[in-house]
Amino acid sequence: MTVNPYQSPNTTTARAKQADWFPFDIGVFVGRYLYVLAWLSVASMIVGVLVFDRWQFDLSFIFMLWAGRYLTKHSSTARRWTIGISGLFLFVCLAMTLVAVVFGTGGMTISVGHRITDPPLWAVFCVTAAMAMIAGIPFALLMTGQAKREFARGALNSTTNNAREAQP
Repeated sequence: MTVNPYQSPNTTTARAKQADWFPFDIGVFVGRYLYVLAWLSVASMIVGVLVFDRWQFDLSFIFMLWAGRYLTKHSSTARRWTIGISGLFLFVCLAMTLVAVVFGTGGMTISVGHRITDPPLWAVFCVTAAMAMIAGIPFALLMTGQAKREFARGALNSTTNNAREAQP
């Protein structure tokens, strides 16, 4: 390491460690968030069949359970998949809102508990805003620098643990 003769010996030129913005582990938080959403999805399917005599089977709970489990373990693959699917969902919400604004809501149907045919524009805004908030929380949290550092550490820890387990 070369020393700058004009620099005080007490100063350091290394980059300071960046402080975490959120006081919690993002992977664990988003994983638990997806667990709750998955079980709410299962409960809504059961309630729909028992109470409303409506059979609506949604397979998204399988992805949410998978992503929730592996996000709590800081899997970078689960992080990338969750960012991708949440981003796609946000894009669909934006596209749905733009279609309603540009072409109107005539012929549009929204299904939230019950079907709303030809909804007013404010109803489309409310539904898409609620869906965007639900999908936006994991998207926004997993895109932060803190999450990138956590998942980079998680990947390093898992490869170290796998290497230790492989040794006799």
